[in-house]
Amino acid sequence: MFSAYNDIAYTIDQMHGIVDLNKYFSDDELDEYIEGYVQDGDILNNGKLKVFPVAKSTEILTINKIDFDIFAKATNVSSKDLSTIEGLVEVSQKYYEWTDSLTPKPNDGKAFFGRDAMANYILAGSMQLGHEIFKVKDGKMKLDYNEKVARKLWDNYYIPYIKGYFTASGVFRTDDIKTGNIIGYVGSSSSATYFPKTVTNSNDETYSIKMETLPCPQFKDSKNYAIQQGAGMAVMKTTKTRQQAAVEFLKWLTDAK
Repeated sequence: MFSAYNDIAYTIDQMHGIVDLNKYFSDDELDEYIEGYVQDGDILNNGKLKVFPVAKSTEILTINKIDFDIFAKATNVSSKDLSTIEGLVEVSQKYYEWTDSLTPKPNDGKAFFGRDAMANYILAGSMQLGHEIFKVKDGKMKLDYNEKVARKLWDNYYIPYIKGYFTASGVFRTDDIKTGNIIGYVGSSSSATYFPKTVTNSNDETYSIKMETLPCPQFKDSKNYAIQQGAGMAVMKTTKTRQQAAVEFLKWLTDAK
């Protein structure tokens, strides 16, 4: 048994073979788990459960509440304005313009936001706007590329980066939070454990901050889709005794108690 993401599990399955775990779990047992997480383990969409969920996450919007509250009070914005991607872009522009106004130097506003995974934005955003870019069936991929959707994704991602409303300079956006380069980011829910407790800005000033988490913004009036990701456990084909033992361990490991 080994821990793996779906792409690695697929490769190993092609080389050596991975056990279909559906044979070891009853329907009642599988009902105890989040349906979408279990479905994600059907890596070929053929009804065979090859990867069992043990470490899943989604995306959330995490903000530096201390600096956000100062900005919000000065500009009359609120966290409710961050519920949509369009609203997030508008708030980011206001933050850039507000921070620009605090100094005599023109066009030196600060970015409000950053995103850890561009691919997640494109995949989830396309689904929200009614187009699944990559459709996979029986291991074969079909591309559904819609120009209007691609333009909307561009306008709400690359344009704000170009104008300085969004930025990405550290390895992860939690790095940018720590240096004060941004005050909000979308990343994995598991990244919340890395959210810094202090900010040290370009003037070497250090101060404490607090974290606030919000739902990941979606396009206005769009369908409700979100990213799920993370590793799972797969069982190599071996003796029946070892396969059964591995499954028993998985049941124990993921038991509610």
